[in-house]
Amino acid sequence: MNMHQVTSKTERLTPQMCKELLSTNTNNRSVNRNKVEEYKRDIIARKWEINGETIGIDWNGNLINGQHRCIAGFESGIDFYCIVVRGLDPNVVHTIDTGRKRSFADRLFMENIPYSTMVAATLKTLANLAFGQAKIKSLTHSEMAKLLELHPGIIESASATVKIFPKIATNIAAGHYIINYLGYPKSRADDLISVWKSGQQTYENDAMVFVREYFIKHQANDLRISMDFRRRLFNTGFEKFIQMKPMQSSRLGTNCLKINGWTEQELGLVH
Repeated sequence: MNMHQVTSKTERLTPQMCKELLSTNTNNRSVNRNKVEEYKRDIIARKWEINGETIGIDWNGNLINGQHRCIAGFESGIDFYCIVVRGLDPNVVHTIDTGRKRSFADRLFMENIPYSTMVAATLKTLANLAFGQAKIKSLTHSEMAKLLELHPGIIESASATVKIFPKIATNIAAGHYIINYLGYPKSRADDLISVWKSGQQTYENDAMVFVREYFIKHQANDLRISMDFRRRLFNTGFEKFIQMKPMQSSRLGTNCLKINGWTEQELGLVH
């Protein structure tokens, strides 16, 4: 390929331009709707940033990189700016996106945030408790950054729960933060961590002790106890723990995907 044929320019892409580019998208990978929705939310929220990633068009005029951004641009109905590279050899499509994506945890690490991986994972758990979802919902980096800006105390909560029951650690960290956020005594939040570290009751028939012992008893059955059930059981016990109510059964509550008082409005993200 003659390198002088390749051009690179920051362009303002309209929804119509995105539609036209997509019409040339003849041989690309399957569409990841979650990724499209992430991009679309950033475009609509005016949080889209030029970060050096490009939309690639080969020398035949075909789109070979950037279909998710183009779909998001078209569906959002809003113009956005992106670097567009034209004149690429069609064969380079096989070399695109072969490297490891930079995660939000990587970003936090570069910003010297302690326990960056735990903080990033806890932010996701915090969001999903507000959304009332069992399955972790993907968030864009700008949304994650916004959450950290709104809830900086999550760093302390995540740091305090590192290496405590790894499979449920982010729920413990999120619970610690929520207790503080909702105005309960700080000692109650600290009790939550103490229970999961020591297994000692803070009141008779302590709900968190019951959940902890249940997980220990059934740890050999990990394959049969889904993460969804773990989260639901934790949430049911957590609600009882906050109110200092006893728990002696693994029977789940009717709405155990959410925590009372912790809502999307409290979270601060508008979807």
